[in-house]
Amino acid sequence: MSTRKRQLAAIVFTDIVGYSAIMNADEEQARRIRDRHREVFQDCTEKHEGKILQYYGDGTLSIFQSSVEAVESCIEIQQALQEEPRIPLRIGIHTGDIILDNEEVYGDGVNVAARLESACLPGGILVSSKVHDDIKNHPDIQCKSLGKHHFKNISEPFELFAITNKGMAFPPRSEWDAAISKAKKVDSDAVKSGRIRRTNRMLVTSLAVVGAFSLLLSILYFSQEPPAGHRLQAQAKLVEQGVSIAVLPFANYSEEAENDYFSDGITEDLLTLLSKINGLNVISRTTMMGYKDTEKSVREIGEELHADYVLEGSVRRQGNKVRIVAQLINAQTDSHLWAQTYDREITEIFEVQSQVAMDIASALKMQLSSTQEMKSEKKGTASVEAYDLYLQGRKYYFEYTQKANEVAIQLFKSALTIDSLFAPAYAGLGDALAQKANRFGRDLVLLDSAMVVCDRAIALDPQLSEAYKAKGLVLHYQEKYDEAMDAYLQALKYNPSNGMATLNLASIYSIRGEMVNAIRWARKALQINPKDKWTQEGLAKMYATVGMHDDAIELLTDCIQLHPDFGAAHQLLFSIYLQLGNLEKAKQYARECGEHAPEANCETRLSVILELTKGNLRQARKLLEDAKVPELFNTQKDYETDWDALLAYAYTLRKLRAPNAYQYINSLRARLARLNLKKDNSEFYIMNCLIDAVEGKTESALNYLQQAAAYNWIDYSSAQANPFFSDLRTNPRFFEILQSVQTRVDRMRKEIELIDDGDGTNI
Repeated sequence: MSTRKRQLAAIVFTDIVGYSAIMNADEEQARRIRDRHREVFQDCTEKHEGKILQYYGDGTLSIFQSSVEAVESCIEIQQALQEEPRIPLRIGIHTGDIILDNEEVYGDGVNVAARLESACLPGGILVSSKVHDDIKNHPDIQCKSLGKHHFKNISEPFELFAITNKGMAFPPRSEWDAAISKAKKVDSDAVKSGRIRRTNRMLVTSLAVVGAFSLLLSILYFSQEPPAGHRLQAQAKLVEQGVSIAVLPFANYSEEAENDYFSDGITEDLLTLLSKINGLNVISRTTMMGYKDTEKSVREIGEELHADYVLEGSVRRQGNKVRIVAQLINAQTDSHLWAQTYDREITEIFEVQSQVAMDIASALKMQLSSTQEMKSEKKGTASVEAYDLYLQGRKYYFEYTQKANEVAIQLFKSALTIDSLFAPAYAGLGDALAQKANRFGRDLVLLDSAMVVCDRAIALDPQLSEAYKAKGLVLHYQEKYDEAMDAYLQALKYNPSNGMATLNLASIYSIRGEMVNAIRWARKALQINPKDKWTQEGLAKMYATVGMHDDAIELLTDCIQLHPDFGAAHQLLFSIYLQLGNLEKAKQYARECGEHAPEANCETRLSVILELTKGNLRQARKLLEDAKVPELFNTQKDYETDWDALLAYAYTLRKLRAPNAYQYINSLRARLARLNLKKDNSEFYIMNCLIDAVEGKTESALNYLQQAAAYNWIDYSSAQANPFFSDLRTNPRFFEILQSVQTRVDRMRKEIELIDDGDGTNI
């Protein structure tokens, strides 16, 4: 006998993402997840007077008499399931006519609700325009339109809205668009008929509707691991490919171990000379120094670096004598092309370097132009002592610490005291002074001194790539970006393998928000420096900015495997996973940053950001005070400012209504004013936006954000995830600004992806 009944209801579909995969891997874990999901769902549904029509393993179908009650119930469910152990749930809600008939539930309302659930992202709630009409005047429920969409077997397109209350997944619009697009392509006979059996047939139907899409999202949600390294090699093909050579750091066979700097200097000079051979791609110094004292075979090194040839050798220095042994090896066959021993007076070291470069050119049947031959034979200095001091200075400079930088400055000055015409020493001094001025002291007046020595280096040697690179760095720090770019391009004219000039050029494009060109040059830098941690981190940051998260994660994962103590890579991975809403992964990289890179002092700061994201203000305050962050307001120098930590403390106090909160906020304003940031770029406006947001001055913060966007600020993903912007998220204007920025970024990403689909030669 039929018990057919028609009624109007708010229909809720839910689905646990990746449940089948969990079941296959661990049935007991799947059972615990299912039981917890059902317990939470039943409590919240009963509280809001809903009726559960069906449990089906990893999901539910329920109805409510009120759309408001349905949405409020689902918000509570999602918030509860964010607590450990987290359960990635998708929810779709629609108001419509349904028919209950014995063991079946059907009607257009069921069809639409199923479509909404299949298009939702893990941790989110999607509702139809009908539901939105019912909830739009309820201030406790926030939502954002995702536009109108036309789904299969539904006659008219309908508008989708994502609930944006605290605890709801709301990643960038592009991710919603991708999820919705995938859901549109899924079809099933059950949905075509608009009919679902209230028995096991319902399970089959739901899995048919969302199965493939659910599996994809489960992989993203639980692991957030990138696809295999299929992109990295293709992305490295940025210019027309010639022959590639890797120069292993020459071994130091001298009796004094401290002569390492001398053998390293020989290696670096050879790299510079080899880069002048037409058609020869030379992998740069910073990557190759990672292979010092390696036990890997030549063939393994060739495979890792995509190098055709490997040059290896040794240096033995004794008194005024030096012996250099070099051999060139085919990396594919492990066969030796030639080997040579050079016994010379130390004063002939430059002639030896030039001879080795030309011998390689001959062995590879390449030719040097007359200009390159002249350059290769040019001496840097006739003084062995000056050359020694210069090489030691370069060694300390590349350590990139304040103490080592001071030593490098003194060594370069000492070299110039001995030989005042030694151009490379002037270039090295220009580099070191620029770093001291910007990175280790914010003494911008010192940049004028750096410019003087750079110009002196160029006057002495107009074809010295390092001099132009150093000058570019000075101009870069002076924010004279056009002139800096000209200097970097000049550096690359005289040494196409100058990886630092290439990466710095990419950095300027990134500052200007021109991400297509930024990524173009950063990829070229990666080709020159395939295992350099700063190059990998720099390119990954650019990928993350344009929403290419898989590419960024892939690159950073590779970076950490080689450089586990590189704090910047751990911090960037934390930020990416925070933006993706994967708080477990973010927590993992905060912890790993503390374990592997304790000198970066990042674990507490990242943990605080995580607690603030979860709304745990008191726990955040305890972490900050245990780490003595309040003391930094008085002891930290302006150029050393850990802005995240100080902002977090001021924000936490203000949210907890502490009376001294505004004292700390005013301290931040004074500190920012002392930095004298220029007003013609986004940094000034973003910093002021952050401080206003921390203080709760929403309109002023939004004004600054709008101005930052006008000055090419494009990092909207980080703004969406930044807990300091919690008050801004209640203002529709915040999302309007981010949407306009995202539109610009999406266009750039599409261009980058289209170029990446080709062979890479046109980028």
